[in-house]
Amino acid sequence: MANTKLLKKHIIFRGYINGHDNLEKLLVNSGVGLAPYKPEKNSYSFYADPAKIKQYLGCGIPIITTSVPPIAKKIKKYKAGEVITYSQSSLIGALKKMLESEKSYMNYKNSSIQLAKQYDMNIIYQNAFEKLT
Repeated sequence: MANTKLLKKHIIFRGYINGHDNLEKLLVNSGVGLAPYKPEKNSYSFYADPAKIKQYLGCGIPIITTSVPPIAKKIKKYKAGEVITYSQSSLIGALKKMLESEKSYMNYKNSSIQLAKQYDMNIIYQNAFEKLT
């Protein structure tokens, strides 16, 4: 499909990536994290909190996702990405909006980094222990 749509020069197909560290090295150099979950009630993503999105946040990349995962509300609130409907036109629109200018992209990226700080384990543990005392 990438070949027929003349997108091959913009996409790198990596295949299987061995090891979490190797994956994160690739992600930090990526432009956008895609997580377009299909809104189906029989999908595990409908009831789960996928780690993929938090991994994207931790790598400081803006996210495009659907409203399926609970974290979508925070992505929208903090402008750390775009929450779309599960459609090709919505995905294209979000990519255009996100990548229309360097300033636009950097706003998303910086917001993604700020939202990621809420998921830092040191902060989560500190908040939890403060509530215990």
